[in-house]
Amino acid sequence: NDALISIGNMQAAENNLRQIYGEMFGNDAYKLRAEALRGLVDRELMSQAARKSGIVVADAEIAQTITKDIPVFQTNGQFQKEYYLRYLEMTHQTPRDFEHSIRQQQEALRVRHLFDIASAVSTVEAAKMVDLRAYKM
Repeated sequence: NDALISIGNMQAAENNLRQIYGEMFGNDAYKLRAEALRGLVDRELMSQAARKSGIVVADAEIAQTITKDIPVFQTNGQFQKEYYLRYLEMTHQTPRDFEHSIRQQQEALRVRHLFDIASAVSTVEAAKMVDLRAYKM
């Protein structure tokens, strides 16, 4: 849908996968890259669906996520801007790219949450299924 995935986001996704699933992918850099790209495309599509549906993530939420919810940017529970800037430098991302990535993650989480709620079986449905299973001809 004409959205661009930055090199920094691609490298960050690749590094995250390498850290988590490195042994599973072994030395197959192509598979690792393909999986990282697939994840980024999925996240972009979920984010687009969220925006199209009116689901928004406020700038204040992004700031709170960065300053309070990411432990590698903290020392003794306090946000350290130099850690944040060093991370951006190491991952070749701009603050705008990183914040956009966080926004997409939050939007995707909200869409998934809505899917989970919508697909959950209600107590009325569960009771009806029990009744239907009990009915025999």
